[in-house]
Amino acid sequence: PPKENICSRILILLLYSPLLLIFSLHGSIFLLHTTYHSYITVLIERYERGDTDTDGFYELYNNDVTYYNRQCGPDDISTTRSSDLILQPNTDGSKQHLASDLMMKHGALIFKDILSNQTAIHLREYLEHRHAIRESLPFHEKFFEEEDRLALGLGAHDHPSIARALIEIGQHAFLQQSLEDILGPDPAVVEISTMTSMVGAGDQGIHTDSDYFGSA
Repeated sequence: PPKENICSRILILLLYSPLLLIFSLHGSIFLLHTTYHSYITVLIERYERGDTDTDGFYELYNNDVTYYNRQCGPDDISTTRSSDLILQPNTDGSKQHLASDLMMKHGALIFKDILSNQTAIHLREYLEHRHAIRESLPFHEKFFEEEDRLALGLGAHDHPSIARALIEIGQHAFLQQSLEDILGPDPAVVEISTMTSMVGAGDQGIHTDSDYFGSA
């Protein structure tokens, strides 16, 4: 009879609903536990720098590499002539992979005329002002102060020339095309630094500005 079928379904629902709820909760807890211990804790550990070794590197990062342990140095650049590294815009469309071809050949690139002359002049004038007051700059802007080098902390709103320079860099079609040719579509630029070597600063060898370990 229909009434008995309805009662049977209600009884089944009452009996199995708690079991389904318990099973769902158990599965959710297992998924959260696995995700937390397999992924989240690993990411958290990657951000724990810890103490530095005698060379100034973080020991916790020394073995934390992405897919291979690669340290860049002078031997990675196959030429001693800067003219070999200058990347010129391709105007006739005869070659589509200029940046990646040159990077694979020599291991480095030099871009010219990224900034307009007017922006470059205004930016240099502002930097000269910062150089003139370097004695009053905060400690984090005096990078290797004993070697007379400055790592100026420039913000986009500090001066109009900085904002203009960032706009010109971001809108530079050839630079964007070259970076995408090497790194793939829509690459992320993770570091922009403003380094200044004052008159009398010692020579500096070829090196990476980002640490080689981890995801640098």
